[in-house]
Amino acid sequence: MNYQRMLTIIAKENGTTPKDVEREMQQAVFAAGYLMSPRAFIAMCCAKVKESQENNTLSSSSF
Repeated sequence: MNYQRMLTIIAKENGTTPKDVEREMQQAVFAAGYLMSPRAFIAMCCAKVKESQENNTLSSSSF
């Protein structure tokens, strides 16, 4: 799913606009201490999840 589609779905589910969703996400990212865009934060989180999944797969296949 691309970033803009994700914003649109979240906005629709919450009765707001994609722009408002992104603004709220930006505030939350900054409040968490990250000085990056929501898009960059999501990409970073996805990369960490993928890395964790790969590590778990490697660990479980060594038995």
